[in-house]
Amino acid sequence: MWSAEQGIDCDGEFASENDGESDSEGVTWDTGFYATTAGAARQEPERTQVSRNDMGSFIARHFKLPEAVSTKRNYGLDALRAIAILLVVFSHGMLILPELPYDTLLFFWTGYLGVELFFVLSGYLIGTILLDLLLEERGDASFSRSISEFWIRRWFRTLPNYYLFLLVNLAFVVSDSTGVYDHWRYFFFSQNLFSPMGDLMPESWSLSIEEWFYFSFPLVVCLFAWGFGRSLKAFSLATVFYISLFVILRMIAAYGEGIYWDMHLRKIVCLRLDAIAYGASIMLLMRTRPTVMRRLRYILLGAGLAGLAVSFLGLKHGLSFGLPPFLKANLFTLTSVSAAFLLPYAVYQTELSGGSKLRCAIAATSIISYSMYLLHYSVVLRLVLRWQGHFAWYCQYILYLIFCFLLSFLVYTLFERRMTACRERYAKKATVEP
Repeated sequence: MWSAEQGIDCDGEFASENDGESDSEGVTWDTGFYATTAGAARQEPERTQVSRNDMGSFIARHFKLPEAVSTKRNYGLDALRAIAILLVVFSHGMLILPELPYDTLLFFWTGYLGVELFFVLSGYLIGTILLDLLLEERGDASFSRSISEFWIRRWFRTLPNYYLFLLVNLAFVVSDSTGVYDHWRYFFFSQNLFSPMGDLMPESWSLSIEEWFYFSFPLVVCLFAWGFGRSLKAFSLATVFYISLFVILRMIAAYGEGIYWDMHLRKIVCLRLDAIAYGASIMLLMRTRPTVMRRLRYILLGAGLAGLAVSFLGLKHGLSFGLPPFLKANLFTLTSVSAAFLLPYAVYQTELSGGSKLRCAIAATSIISYSMYLLHYSVVLRLVLRWQGHFAWYCQYILYLIFCFLLSFLVYTLFERRMTACRERYAKKATVEP
């Protein structure tokens, strides 16, 4: 049996194991060799040992990722998330590299595919939580109350990091004296709700889509549950309605004048919310037809990879010659469906080739991916590009990668994990936590 759980809740405090005795202040003291010496001769080693123990205890509590070795994780989904963040980091890192053949195509495709993988992963996991709430919460607590708890847990998971880096980006704006203008929209995820966003925090466009999905999709499910009862039928109809609505809106928008596929379609919230729902639809099929989906996982994997190849060719043609409106709108549909087709293989393929170190590295990259997404472009790349001309491009690129991983790890262990743990005070834990 596979486990869809993508993480364990932790409060950021992990006790370290030490031999010895504890004094009244909770400091562990060595009771070995130095306990047999007397006077001033033993005093200096004691202080050194206390200092080392304190430092080791601090590191053990704050700078470990026990989540990465959890047996509850599905490493296939971890691998997809790790691939997604690495594609996005590579895409933006191309701004450091010298000119390459097809560099514009690689820049757009790697970033585009990485974000689409994030979307279907979110849909799969959020859909799992909502379906469990819909079917299992049949006591006194209403489904609307369950949705409220879902929102609380989601917002504790996503908002603290987002607002932290939004403030960092606003600090850059103030220091560069470029003006604040209408940046207040970023606090409400409305910067690209109906129209293209500004230059502040460019990567936040996808986060707005995610947050609006977290808010709107449960409401649609609740509406259909009110009409059809708390059932698989209600969830299925809600998913089909949700996807159809935003596909139709995107096709209508694509026929407008001067519509560019990236800023006018791809990055507009009200035109892209279906991208996440495809992950929920695949989850529903895996829940209702598990035997069939398990047998078809290799066929779906092949179909998904073929669809992504066609999508790549479509993007290549579109960047060079443009696309007619119908194809322009449905390029996103093809990419999203193809990415969702990868999920059954990833979920059922829980054992990866390679040793445990490889699996832990994949899981760790997956765990810190949200922090990395928020800081790699607006923070790390911004700083590294300021050194352009002072170092060779390959040195800059190595620094870019090192800082991406190092700062993401620090932000996750010191901030993101602690903020996520706070949700336990306000809402009960769902069956699956992404």
